[in-house]
Amino acid sequence: LPQREVKLTRRNLLIRDNYTCQYTGVKLSMDTATMDHVIPRSKGGKSSWTNLVMCCLEVNARKADRTPSEAGLVLAKKPIKPKWSPIYARFARLAASNIYPSWNSYLNLDGLSFGE
Repeated sequence: LPQREVKLTRRNLLIRDNYTCQYTGVKLSMDTATMDHVIPRSKGGKSSWTNLVMCCLEVNARKADRTPSEAGLVLAKKPIKPKWSPIYARFARLAASNIYPSWNSYLNLDGLSFGE
């Protein structure tokens, strides 16, 4: 597939963060997830792949306009810009879970990641 810019959307952020709050590890849904600016916009933070994470509403409200360290929070992992479309990666993972184990040595599905 040709390399394309991965669109920064709420859905793609949820997929990148595996529908998980990046501060507490709680599973999220489209209804319970909020986007958090790691470095708040009030402090010059941008809306970018490397500054946005998904988190639960309670944590986002508690964090407010502070950095994670100021709010006493720790990120589960550093936010990165995906090198592979999150939608394609998700389908690839689903497909990989439905293949014969004997095919694993022929299919390099371990290489499908977000560039971590």
